[in-house]
Amino acid sequence: MKKIIVIGASAASIAFISKLRSFDQSSQIVCFSGEAFLPYNRCFLADFLTGDQNQTELQLKPEDFFQKNNVDLRLNTWVTSINLQKKQVCVGDASFDFDYLFLGMGCRPLVPNFLQNVRPQGVFTFHTLQDIHQIQNYITHYKPKSPVVVGAGLNGIEAASSLIDLNIAVTLVEAAPMVLPGRVDQAISGWMLEKMKQKNVTVVLGQKVVDCVQENDQVQAVILDKGAKVDADIIIIAAGSVVNSDLLEQSGIVMVNRSVIVDNHLKTNFEYVFAAGDLCAVPDMTSKTLQRSTTWSDAMLKGLCAATNLSENPRAYPGYVGLQDSYFFEVDFYACGQTTGFQAPVQVVQKIQDECAQAFYIQNDCLIGFVLIGDSLKLAEYKMWYMTKKLVSASDFN
Repeated sequence: MKKIIVIGASAASIAFISKLRSFDQSSQIVCFSGEAFLPYNRCFLADFLTGDQNQTELQLKPEDFFQKNNVDLRLNTWVTSINLQKKQVCVGDASFDFDYLFLGMGCRPLVPNFLQNVRPQGVFTFHTLQDIHQIQNYITHYKPKSPVVVGAGLNGIEAASSLIDLNIAVTLVEAAPMVLPGRVDQAISGWMLEKMKQKNVTVVLGQKVVDCVQENDQVQAVILDKGAKVDADIIIIAAGSVVNSDLLEQSGIVMVNRSVIVDNHLKTNFEYVFAAGDLCAVPDMTSKTLQRSTTWSDAMLKGLCAATNLSENPRAYPGYVGLQDSYFFEVDFYACGQTTGFQAPVQVVQKIQDECAQAFYIQNDCLIGFVLIGDSLKLAEYKMWYMTKKLVSASDFN
């Protein structure tokens, strides 16, 4: 009987386990999760904060899935070390042998230096279900009126949108000179900025939060790098993430910029070790350049493909499509492919209206990236054009 250990209860991990059990009912599976909750979909944390989804709706699998499928799910359990030569993982003083190891530890929020050692009451990250429970409890108890969200990427904008839905005005602070930096161009960013201002969001661009003011261990304000002080009775940190690869640093697994390198079957440089989800750097389907994969759908696909390596019909991972989606301030958001940082001239086609904004990027007569906000009726068609490198012209987007 094969012994299979899964580290992390991420979307990739649950996809791996589900697919494995579809053709293998006998292997022993142990899944270690550092969280206290049944595996859940992080994409809907903002909906949980606003009450649009409950905790059961967030769960990736119903509670009885793990019992019915003979999966030993160990919550609140952190793996402390890995020995790939001995094929063992350790949890404290206990060791567990394995034949195959699946790594699905994902990532964790990036926290500013001034909060690394001491975090006063009222400061939260926006990454886990525990974070959202704590934010809900704080809002209920303290009824904050001047929240500050740090970071205007997708996560930060989702957090700000949730607070607005709860009728709490928000100040959003971003170190870059634009919102959604690295994901959209200046024109689309400007459109999004105006939308947020209309929703009673105060946006501070080009400044970093470098400290906070507290009184009786309660946060009162944030200090910006240019000296300004902004009142803040609750702070939500949403300024990016870092890969949870600390456990692997001495393991011998090959990594680049903290991300695990895998082949097209999600194998690491160890034949019996697989990795998927946010932990990995994988080739983009079209450009073939290594990308850190951060989307839920891609994590699920990678977990599924990894599991098939233990079957008679292994399935190769086709590559990262790079379609990111979100919903905030009552509009859908999609970004696919390369939308910023072009190394060669591109033709840009933009359609900016009151209720929607779109941008398409054409290079060598191919669609290399696009952004859709508000109007996403032709999303599937544009995605197919991108994936198949269909020949296009500007007139195709008018």
